[in-house]
Parts: sequence; C-alpha cells; structure tokens
Amino acid sequence: MSYLQKLDLSSNMFIGSLPSLGPNMSALEECDLSYNRFHGRFPTSILQVTSLKQLGLAGNIISGEIPDFSTLPWLTALYLEANYFEGTIPPTLRQLTNLKILGLSKNNLQGSFPAWLCEMPTLQQLSLFEIHMCQIAYTVEIYDNMLTGTIPSCIGNMTQTYTFSLAQNLLTGSIPPSVRSITYMWQFELQYNLLTGALPLYIGSVSFPSLVVLMNNFLTGSVPPTYGESSQLQNLLLESNLLSVSLPELLRADAFPVLFALGLSYNFVRGSVSDHAYLVR
Repeated sequence: MSYLQKLDLSSNMFIGSLPSLGPNMSALEECDLSYNRFHGRFPTSILQVTSLKQLGLAGNIISGEIPDFSTLPWLTALYLEANYFEGTIPPTLRQLTNLKILGLSKNNLQGSFPAWLCEMPTLQQLSLFEIHMCQIAYTVEIYDNMLTGTIPSCIGNMTQTYTFSLAQNLLTGSIPPSVRSITYMWQFELQYNLLTGALPLYIGSVSFPSLVVLMNNFLTGSVPPTYGESSQLQNLLLESNLLSVSLPELLRADAFPVLFALGLSYNFVRGSVSDHAYLVR
C-alpha cells in the first residue's frame, strides 16, 4: 500500500474502530472515511501519515477530544462534523498553515469561540468557517455545539463571509458591531443562543443578508429602521426574544420591499396588523 494516494470508503456501513493507518502508507494524500459507523477514539496511527492533505471523518460516532493534528503539516481539508468530539477547539489547529477547510459542526465542543480562528492565513471554509488570506471568510458554520463565551469582534475581519452561523450554542453577550464590516453576506444565523443586548444597526457593509435568523435569544430594544430600508432582506426571523416592536413604525409603507417572511412572535409587539394590509403580496 506504499503507493496508494487516495482511499475513499465513505458512505458505507462500516462499523467498529477506525482502521489503523501508519507510516507504511507514505504516499496517501486523500483519505475519506465519512458517513459510516466508525466509533471510539481517534487512532494515533492516522497522525503518522504525514503525507495526508485531505482527511474526511464526518458522520461517524468518533468520541473524545480532537487530537493534535500538527503532525500533518500538509492538511488542506479536515472534516470532523457530525461526531461526538468534546472538549475545546484545540489551539494546535492553528499550526496547520495550509488548512483551507475545517469542519467541526454538530459535535459536543465546549469553550469559547477562539479568536485565533480569525487569524489563520489560509482557512477558506470553517464548518465553523471559510477564510482566505485572513480577511475573506466564505462560510462560517459552528452550529449545534456547546460553545460558550462571547462572539469575538474579530469576525469583522472576515470581510466576505457569505454564510455565518453560530446557531444552537450557548453563546452570551451582544452581537458585535463589527458585523457591519462584512461586505457580502447572504445568511446570518445566531438562533438558539443566550445572546443579549440590542440588534446591530447594520449587518454587512454593502447590503443586508437575505436571511437573518436571531430567534430564541434574549435580545432587547427595537428593530432598527435600517432593516426596513434593505433591498436584499427577504427573511427576518426574530421570534422568542425580548424585543419591543411598534408595528406602525416597523411596517411603514416603504419598508422591507422584498420581504417574504417576518417572525416576531413571543416578543413585545404593539400596534394593529389590520393597518398594514399592503404587506400581503
């Protein structure tokens, strides 16, 4: 097997522990074992295959802490989504200077969102997010974990984040105003956290996302009029917060020109819906 460069066993029904790979597979560059039923701890033998550039382990039942992958310096893609990894996001990941794709969603990760993730030089997709040259983050998805702490202001460095989702965690504090620095964003999702404070005045510097989902937090204050001025915002879902909303002010005749869905249930909404029949398109 010393000449094998690619091993793809994904989307089968393999069970048991992950197969033992070792230094005898010195040419292996791509290994995809995703979407099987491999379980148990991560085998250290995989960390000896220093030629690896892509490693896919998503959709298994792998548990324990995320190991030290710094022994795999050529890794460009690491898929660990939908497993049972626990503990914090290890700082050793920042040593992977060629890493472009990092998938960590749908695990049991705890701790705060590491600010150093905003500074990795090549990361382009982090399911947890996608960053390029420190300042371009195409996809940021670290949803469905148990991350705590606040959202770092450095997310504003990811100026071209198209999708940003930290939904279904235990994040606290306010939404940092630095989200205004993100130039082009299509989706912004922070639902099912413990966020407090006011809604940011702007989300994105050029245009609002088409989808803003902030439901099930503890956000307060009103909906800024800048939201209604957006010609891109199509879905605004703010259910189950502590917002104080005046319908006559929010739903003025020229507001939300392309809005398809507006969710305000379980807030403090006042005013008459019947006065805004023009909203029915």
